[in-house]
Amino acid sequence: MGVLKSISFWIVVVVVVLIGLVGFMVGRLTAPQPRTVPKQVGETNTLFTAQSASIRGYITDVSENKLKVQNISGVSGEVEVSDQVIIKKPEARVASATSDLKQVETGREALVALELNGGVYRVMSINYLPKRPENLR
Repeated sequence: MGVLKSISFWIVVVVVVLIGLVGFMVGRLTAPQPRTVPKQVGETNTLFTAQSASIRGYITDVSENKLKVQNISGVSGEVEVSDQVIIKKPEARVASATSDLKQVETGREALVALELNGGVYRVMSINYLPKRPENLR
Protein backbone atom coordinates (compact mmCIF):
# COMPACT_ATOMS: atom_id res chain seq x y z
CA MET A 1 0.00 0.00 0.00
CA GLY A 2 2.88 2.40 0.76
CA VAL A 3 4.37 1.84 -2.71
CA LEU A 4 0.98 2.55 -4.36
CA LYS A 5 0.68 5.90 -2.47
CA SER A 6 4.22 6.82 -3.53
CA ILE A 7 3.52 6.01 -7.20
CA SER A 8 0.19 7.89 -7.18
CA PHE A 9 1.92 10.90 -5.58
CA TRP A 10 4.48 11.04 -8.43
CA ILE A 11 1.76 10.57 -11.03
CA VAL A 12 -0.08 13.59 -9.59
CA VAL A 13 3.15 15.65 -9.56
CA VAL A 14 3.92 14.78 -13.21
CA VAL A 15 0.32 15.56 -14.29
CA VAL A 16 0.38 18.95 -12.49
CA VAL A 17 3.73 19.84 -14.06
CA LEU A 18 2.50 18.86 -17.53
CA ILE A 19 -0.70 20.89 -17.09
CA GLY A 20 1.39 23.90 -15.98
CA LEU A 21 3.73 23.51 -18.95
CA VAL A 22 0.84 23.25 -21.41
CA GLY A 23 -0.83 26.30 -19.82
CA PHE A 24 2.42 28.27 -20.06
CA MET A 25 2.83 27.43 -23.76
CA VAL A 26 -0.81 28.24 -24.59
CA GLY A 27 -0.53 31.58 -22.74
CA ARG A 28 2.70 32.46 -24.51
CA LEU A 29 1.26 31.68 -27.92
CA THR A 30 -2.01 33.56 -27.39
CA ALA A 31 -0.65 36.60 -25.51
CA PRO A 32 -1.08 39.95 -27.33
CA GLN A 33 2.12 41.06 -29.02
CA PRO A 34 3.59 44.45 -28.11
CA ARG A 35 2.91 47.17 -30.65
CA THR A 36 5.91 48.11 -32.71
CA VAL A 37 6.44 50.79 -35.29
CA PRO A 38 6.24 49.16 -38.70
CA LYS A 39 9.30 49.40 -40.89
CA GLN A 40 8.99 51.48 -44.02
CA VAL A 41 8.20 49.16 -46.88
CA GLY A 42 8.85 49.90 -50.51
CA GLU A 43 10.47 52.85 -52.16
CA THR A 44 10.63 56.34 -50.73
CA ASN A 45 7.99 58.66 -52.14
CA THR A 46 9.78 60.97 -54.57
CA LEU A 47 7.08 63.63 -54.18
CA PHE A 48 8.45 64.63 -50.78
CA THR A 49 11.60 66.70 -50.64
CA ALA A 50 12.05 66.88 -46.86
CA GLN A 51 10.68 65.85 -43.51
CA SER A 52 9.94 68.70 -41.13
CA ALA A 53 9.02 69.36 -37.52
CA SER A 54 8.16 72.43 -35.50
CA ILE A 55 8.47 73.56 -31.91
CA ARG A 56 6.34 76.28 -30.38
CA GLY A 57 8.04 77.54 -27.27
CA TYR A 58 10.95 79.55 -25.98
CA ILE A 59 14.63 79.60 -26.88
CA THR A 60 16.42 79.46 -23.55
CA ASP A 61 20.07 79.43 -24.63
CA VAL A 62 22.25 79.89 -27.71
CA SER A 63 25.69 78.31 -28.11
CA GLU A 64 27.77 77.98 -31.29
CA ASN A 65 25.42 76.16 -33.69
CA LYS A 66 22.88 74.89 -31.14
CA LEU A 67 19.77 76.22 -29.46
CA LYS A 68 18.26 75.06 -26.22
CA VAL A 69 14.49 75.17 -26.60
CA GLN A 70 11.59 74.64 -24.19
CA ASN A 71 8.23 73.90 -25.79
CA ILE A 72 4.93 75.27 -24.47
CA SER A 73 4.38 72.02 -22.54
CA GLY A 74 7.64 72.55 -20.63
CA VAL A 75 9.73 69.88 -22.39
CA SER A 76 13.29 71.03 -23.08
CA GLY A 77 15.88 69.92 -25.59
CA GLU A 78 18.78 70.99 -27.75
CA VAL A 79 18.65 71.34 -31.54
CA GLU A 80 21.25 72.10 -34.19
CA VAL A 81 20.94 75.22 -36.32
CA SER A 82 21.30 75.28 -40.11
CA ASP A 83 24.16 77.26 -41.67
CA GLN A 84 21.64 79.80 -42.99
CA VAL A 85 18.76 80.11 -40.55
CA ILE A 86 15.91 82.51 -41.36
CA ILE A 87 14.93 84.77 -38.46
CA LYS A 88 11.62 86.63 -38.60
CA LYS A 89 10.54 89.12 -35.96
CA PRO A 90 7.06 90.70 -36.06
CA GLU A 91 8.47 94.20 -35.77
CA ALA A 92 10.78 93.66 -38.79
CA ARG A 93 9.44 94.12 -42.30
CA VAL A 94 11.44 91.27 -43.80
CA ALA A 95 12.95 88.01 -42.60
CA SER A 96 16.71 87.72 -42.70
CA ALA A 97 18.81 84.67 -43.54
CA THR A 98 21.90 84.60 -41.40
CA SER A 99 24.58 82.41 -39.89
CA ASP A 100 25.03 84.95 -37.08
CA LEU A 101 23.11 83.65 -34.08
CA LYS A 102 23.53 86.97 -32.23
CA GLN A 103 20.12 87.95 -33.66
CA VAL A 104 18.45 85.08 -31.77
CA GLU A 105 16.53 86.32 -28.73
CA THR A 106 16.06 84.14 -25.67
CA GLY A 107 12.97 84.06 -23.49
CA ARG A 108 10.62 85.16 -26.26
CA GLU A 109 7.86 82.94 -27.67
CA ALA A 110 8.71 81.60 -31.12
CA LEU A 111 7.81 78.99 -33.68
CA VAL A 112 10.97 77.07 -34.56
CA ALA A 113 10.84 75.12 -37.86
CA LEU A 114 13.21 72.20 -38.33
CA GLU A 115 14.06 70.02 -41.32
CA LEU A 116 15.48 66.50 -41.29
CA ASN A 117 18.77 66.43 -43.17
CA GLY A 118 21.24 63.56 -42.96
CA GLY A 119 19.35 62.00 -40.07
CA VAL A 120 19.53 65.17 -37.94
CA TYR A 121 16.84 67.81 -37.44
CA ARG A 122 18.25 71.30 -37.98
CA VAL A 123 16.61 74.66 -37.33
CA MET A 124 15.72 76.26 -40.66
CA SER A 125 13.71 79.22 -39.38
CA ILE A 126 12.75 81.04 -36.22
CA ASN A 127 9.52 83.04 -36.32
CA TYR A 128 9.04 85.14 -33.22
CA LEU A 129 5.42 85.57 -32.24
CA PRO A 130 4.06 89.02 -31.49
CA LYS A 131 4.14 89.97 -27.84
CA ARG A 132 0.74 89.56 -26.22
CA PRO A 133 -0.97 92.62 -24.76
CA GLU A 134 -0.83 92.74 -20.97
CA ASN A 135 -4.62 92.32 -20.62
CA LEU A 136 -4.51 88.96 -22.51
CA ARG A 137 -1.82 87.27 -20.39
